[in-house]
Amino acid sequence: MKRIHSKIFLISSFGIPFIFILAILMSNNVVPFGDNSLIIGDMNNQYVALFAYFKQNIFHPMNFMYSSSLTLGGSFFGVFTYYLLNPLNYLIIFFSVQQLPLFFTILTTLKISLIGLTTYVFFSNSTFINKLLDGKLSELSKLIFSSAFALMNYTFVYKECVMWLDAIIMLPLIMIGIDKILYKNKIGLYVLTLTLTIFTNYYLGYIVGLYCCLIFIFLLVRSLVSKDLVKVNVQKLIQFILANIFSVLISAIVLIPSFLSTTGVSKNTSFNFQSVYGFTSLTRQLLRGDLGGNVPLVFAGIVVLFYFILFFFEQKFIDRIMAFILIILLFLSTKIDILYLTWHAFAWPNGYAQRESFVIVFTICVMGFIAFNKNVEKSPVIKQSSVVITGILILIIGLIAKFKTQLSVEYLFFILICVVGIIVCIEVLQFKKSAIIWLLIISLGSLFFVENKIVKLQVTNSSSVSQFSKYFTSTNNVIKKINSSDDEIFRIGNNFQINENDPMLFNYKGVSNYVSQQKNSLTDFMSFFGYYQKHEWHRWANYNGGSTLAMDRLFGIKYTISNKSKTFYDSIKRVNKFMYGDNFGNTATNFAKHVTELGEFTIAKDKLAYPLVFNTTRNAATLKSLKYDTTDNPFTNQNKIWKNISTFTNQNMYQKQKVDKEPNVDNQFNVVTRKDGIVYIYVPVKQSKEASPFYIYCNNRFIAKSFVDEGENGIVSLGNFKKGTNLKIKIKSDNKMLSNPYVSVENEKLFSRIRKQMVSKDIKNINYEGNKISFKTTSKYKTNNVMISVPFDTGWKAYEDDHRVGIVRGAGGLVMMKVKSGSHEIKLRYSVSGFFVGLILSLCGTLSLILYFVVKKYQKNKLK
Repeated sequence: MKRIHSKIFLISSFGIPFIFILAILMSNNVVPFGDNSLIIGDMNNQYVALFAYFKQNIFHPMNFMYSSSLTLGGSFFGVFTYYLLNPLNYLIIFFSVQQLPLFFTILTTLKISLIGLTTYVFFSNSTFINKLLDGKLSELSKLIFSSAFALMNYTFVYKECVMWLDAIIMLPLIMIGIDKILYKNKIGLYVLTLTLTIFTNYYLGYIVGLYCCLIFIFLLVRSLVSKDLVKVNVQKLIQFILANIFSVLISAIVLIPSFLSTTGVSKNTSFNFQSVYGFTSLTRQLLRGDLGGNVPLVFAGIVVLFYFILFFFEQKFIDRIMAFILIILLFLSTKIDILYLTWHAFAWPNGYAQRESFVIVFTICVMGFIAFNKNVEKSPVIKQSSVVITGILILIIGLIAKFKTQLSVEYLFFILICVVGIIVCIEVLQFKKSAIIWLLIISLGSLFFVENKIVKLQVTNSSSVSQFSKYFTSTNNVIKKINSSDDEIFRIGNNFQINENDPMLFNYKGVSNYVSQQKNSLTDFMSFFGYYQKHEWHRWANYNGGSTLAMDRLFGIKYTISNKSKTFYDSIKRVNKFMYGDNFGNTATNFAKHVTELGEFTIAKDKLAYPLVFNTTRNAATLKSLKYDTTDNPFTNQNKIWKNISTFTNQNMYQKQKVDKEPNVDNQFNVVTRKDGIVYIYVPVKQSKEASPFYIYCNNRFIAKSFVDEGENGIVSLGNFKKGTNLKIKIKSDNKMLSNPYVSVENEKLFSRIRKQMVSKDIKNINYEGNKISFKTTSKYKTNNVMISVPFDTGWKAYEDDHRVGIVRGAGGLVMMKVKSGSHEIKLRYSVSGFFVGLILSLCGTLSLILYFVVKKYQKNKLK
């Protein structure tokens, strides 16, 4: 019978958070109960596309090593290990891409519920807690505190970062692993759980690892103070160190490539002792939680807070002192700049501050749980006084929050009701079963009051389920149509997006991309070529509207898609109102191309787009890197590139046009074209300056917008004009002091001559699949340098007729190599940097762990 009761409580530890979340979802019309979704923030901007890519390539694992959908191509392994390694992600097999909003609802609900389950398992199996409380643990109290940890403010504010929840699920099990080391000299569980945590998300694995070290030291010092044998403690310390070494070694296959993938990504670092947040801000977070800011998200319900404070009235003096020091250290590590950065590998997080907060909440919940079960043993007088004082302290914190952080009077009254309810349960109901049930209700009620408001606020900006499905279905049909009609290797551009990761969402080769692992050198490279002129902190590449026609062609952008429907535009906004982009005006993609209509969509095909592989000059290898500045003339930059990769070194692809400012009129200019061709404009804005939105008109016709949405590029095509045409350019902006724009005309004839020289019919059978590129040359091919329009990376290895040949960086960032005359088969294969070293270390770590267990077993048998 007791075993049945245990199973019921175990199931309840999963079921209570599950039902709680369902109630939140129903209350806020979140799928499957409505058209709202949990897709907000970075889930909308990055993770949806990443999971869609995962879904569409799940049976093509090489595409997880290298992806042609990342900008011009790039290593995907670091992205894969950070976001996609959790086994639960494979549930996506049962969902279509259109059903991703539902998938994320189910995945998030499952993960938060699993946090409740593993925390309950911890409370039931922790030797430390059982020894401290002499095994007298209330099963209902386990449900109160395990549910509170699962439903804490952190999980609801950051739930869109669904990959972080894995570490929170594993944390209680890792703590049992520490217990095993301390009390049973067994490292197996700790190594297993910490390794799994690192595998599922190495970043949060690092945070958990730091916390484990802190807790182990705390428990070790406590055992020393309790006069345990020093020798035994030294042995435990050695075991703990060994366990961490084993975990890191076994995880090397993830850690080393992932670390290398982040090199070259700019990090905002600082090393000082400034305060990250104010103390009074913390009072609000303790009482009701919030969307955060820079303050740690530590709210886990009023009951948890009550018993956390009560803890310091009820323990032995030494335990109170040590627990107080631990809590102070944890909070100081979130408040002081240099300590805070320690949690984040000495780099400021880009959004989503205080990502380590969950370890503080776990500590608070454990202390509260101990106080709850200890409270039963106290004499009525001591218990009564400490309970009342605790209630008063909470109300004082509430008053501070009221006057310093605008905590509402209504919520302060709600806190008062909760505190009175808790005191009644303790003092009047005297810890009867009904009292504990009421405490569970109060705990869940205080959490629901807060978390429901947070979700209600979040879903106002969430992706519409119906509109996401409509957007994906309609756009995907166009992509499928293009792919089915053309067997060549090509890239696709578009003048709309829900975010920069649309190429991954639809699994096509493009130029747009935004992931945290994108190197700054690649962002600069793409900006130099005209694909998003980066401003402020943004660090992505973007096609939306394109660069110049010649540059689009160089990168093999054979098809461009547009849709000028107002309905479609509204649909995009309802999918992602913050990162969406559209450029419905004229762009270079409308010129010199074959145009077809497919419903509301327009597909432009450019037969002059370059193939993936083309001839270049030896001189292209002299340009090793590109320095980019947002105020530079991009047409001068592009002239430099064309001269570098071709033999036409004395002619400019873009002819500078004289720009005359209208006297006494803000932001109006006159240009008389000096040449036939497409005319482009670029308005320079300093990178450090937040640009005001502006709208470009030419001869009273609206052309395009810039800095309105996230999607527009700086280079804008005004149209195709004859020589001598007078252009009246007007830029509408709140900024009356915009810099004079750069205006240039593209030399189509020069482009044709250059293309004829660079594109060879003797390069054929070009293939680009996952981490492999191959092509052949005919017997008529003459020795030449060839360029492949994928980013240069030392991971690429080239072979000519199975003989290794070298590659170099060309045109400032592309793969370049020399090919001999005659018929040859060229193959390039990409290997993830650090993968094989990591694999060897992981195997060594695994074998070392096995050897450790064999030796331990031998020693144990020998003692018998």
